[in-house]
Amino acid sequence: MTRLLAAVALRWISFLLSCWVLQRASAAPFLSKMSLTFRRNSLVRLSYFDALESHVIMLKLKRGGGGQQGTSTLTSSSHAPAATRTTAAAADTLATATISTPLNETTASDVLTDSKEESVPYNFSLFQKGDGSETDPDGIPGRWLRMQKGHREKAKEALQTTLEWRRDQNVDIILSKPHVKFDVCKRVLPHYFSGRDATGHVIFVQRPGKIQTSLAEANNVTNDDLLYHYVFVLEYCWNEIEPRPDQTMTSVIDLGGLHFHKVRKMLHFVKQFVNMMSQHYPQRSYKTLLINSPKWFGATYRMISPMLRESTKSKIEILSGGIRQREVLIKYLGDHAPKELLDGDSSDTVVISEEDHTGPHSSMEKMIRAFVMERLDETGEVMQPVLELEK
Repeated sequence: MTRLLAAVALRWISFLLSCWVLQRASAAPFLSKMSLTFRRNSLVRLSYFDALESHVIMLKLKRGGGGQQGTSTLTSSSHAPAATRTTAAAADTLATATISTPLNETTASDVLTDSKEESVPYNFSLFQKGDGSETDPDGIPGRWLRMQKGHREKAKEALQTTLEWRRDQNVDIILSKPHVKFDVCKRVLPHYFSGRDATGHVIFVQRPGKIQTSLAEANNVTNDDLLYHYVFVLEYCWNEIEPRPDQTMTSVIDLGGLHFHKVRKMLHFVKQFVNMMSQHYPQRSYKTLLINSPKWFGATYRMISPMLRESTKSKIEILSGGIRQREVLIKYLGDHAPKELLDGDSSDTVVISEEDHTGPHSSMEKMIRAFVMERLDETGEVMQPVLELEK
């Protein structure tokens, strides 16, 4: 029983720590094998080990090194700035391009230019201008090297896994797809971007204590739907809200209303979510504030904390309401501290004015929903209405 409780606590803490989750020796299979409900396209599938190698070749060509005349096969995952909307078709044309003329006559940019007419908007590669991969000898972005503490082979393997996951799940073009369950997913598991903190980092608020599993069942929202939604939201964050490479966010996790029976229902989702964050969105956290923590949480955290890295623990602050919590929220979040959190109200009856510029009705939240509605209009889809539960 002790081991069972420890396992439950460990998984829940991992969920709360999001992308700082400790890497366990018995890690679950990579999410590249997870059955997210992304629609596969018909693009040519290639070994991403080859893609990573050829990405390095392309970087060397850009720097003017390693060029030889003759026949070369280049593969790439569309290394481009986040704000540059290249195309899925262009990326795969580049990935399968055989250059049979001298390299100084035919270049990767020529291949992308030839494919311009097949453009797909909102196509974002993992690679971003200025992410460190341009100057790295193996083409590895800095975040992956930092995640592996400079261990190059581990970083290369982790990057390869993420590239394969993004290809298999069509993550690069997820923002171009209609997201019909956007509204209901946000109702089932409340979360929002509240603005920027006092140091300019994006504020991301999550309220796991308010998860509504019954509402999810009534609206046919599965764990895969929630995972798809989180990927959509994160891709929007790092490509539209904050496209600069190596940027981080301040996370506020409201534990108010959290009970063990909710943890038990969420375990499967937590396991998948934790693996996705730790493997595919590393080094994205600046500060994590755990607020309205229940009395039992302190003991649970003390049991787990010896297993956490010091760099992780230094970014976490646990608060239990009251004046101290309010002061810390104001200190870190500044003018964009959500009023519903400052008031210390975690009940379901609190009413948030739509005129409030923070919280669920922040300008960032209005922007992301407008973005979703535009994609729905473009494809002729409609937002799935939320089927309310009978009271």
